[in-house]
Amino acid sequence: MHYLLLGMMLLGSFAVSAGMDPQLLKQTIERRLGVQVYLVDETPVSGLYLLGTAQGPLYTDARGDHVLLGTMLDLAHDMKNLTMLGQRQQRQLALAQIGERRMQL
Repeated sequence: MHYLLLGMMLLGSFAVSAGMDPQLLKQTIERRLGVQVYLVDETPVSGLYLLGTAQGPLYTDARGDHVLLGTMLDLAHDMKNLTMLGQRQQRQLALAQIGERRMQL
């Protein structure tokens, strides 16, 4: 299970997609894996969703029946690391919520 869980504590927004209920997916993954989900977002791959969790990013189908752990690369764009870009955006959101004053303490 240690390989399934990576370090990340971030907040995010929920994806809106026809036929997929982000809140239900969040609850399903939290119940099945016992990890807190902060983010459910779409990926460039149809039917595959990024989950931001306290233990790291995961990818899942719309029902939460299958979970992937790993790095998503965009081979059409010079092997752009989409997982790393997503993590960077989530960190920026988390830092913005902390505020500059609290970062200096």
